[in-house]
Amino acid sequence: MDRLMDRFDAFIFDWDGTIQSLRTILMINEALKSIGRDTKTALEGGRRHRRNYSDLNLKRLIEMEEVDNSVMSYVLDAVLWVSRPKLHNDAPEILKYLNSKGKKVVVFSNANRRRLLKEVKILGISKYIDVIVSARDLRAPKPNPAGLNAAIRISGVRKSRCVYIGDMVTDVITARAAKITSCAVAGGFDRYEVLRKEHPDYIYHSMEEFLRRGLGKRG
Repeated sequence: MDRLMDRFDAFIFDWDGTIQSLRTILMINEALKSIGRDTKTALEGGRRHRRNYSDLNLKRLIEMEEVDNSVMSYVLDAVLWVSRPKLHNDAPEILKYLNSKGKKVVVFSNANRRRLLKEVKILGISKYIDVIVSARDLRAPKPNPAGLNAAIRISGVRKSRCVYIGDMVTDVITARAAKITSCAVAGGFDRYEVLRKEHPDYIYHSMEEFLRRGLGKRG
């Protein structure tokens, strides 16, 4: 057992392929193509808001998004209803367990913030997440560490007590650039062998192994 629960107070997760199943991403992409728009164009579309991104509290962001009646909001609602976002493996149990132990749970992703908020609401996991940060909001996609550093500052936890969990080599590189502990979990975009070559601080074959061996959660 790696005793991550003793070593860290903030668990920062990537979204696509880590918390959310890859199946959903593929379905969203295909659904958007069917209406003549690719994922990047559609999910970045709609009205752009100038907001103070120093305040990225999840509940407040959800409330702000609920008053947005843009056309893109309706399109995204329809796409998500068809795709039905699905959590990856033991992700629900992981988030619930960390929350019950008083740990800070943060989502940091390159994914569009609007989509993250919609999916978090649909999946019913907002009560387990403290902060959500999109690298696109800061115009600093991974492996630029700016967004991850922002997430750390907002969490209020010292870097030495933060760990970033992701499914790609890019996530490991981003954590290293931000000078925090990296944790790679296979089963998403990159295979275990590929992740291991990047030498993350911790590595697991699956979210199930992360829960049992990393967090020490017994069934």
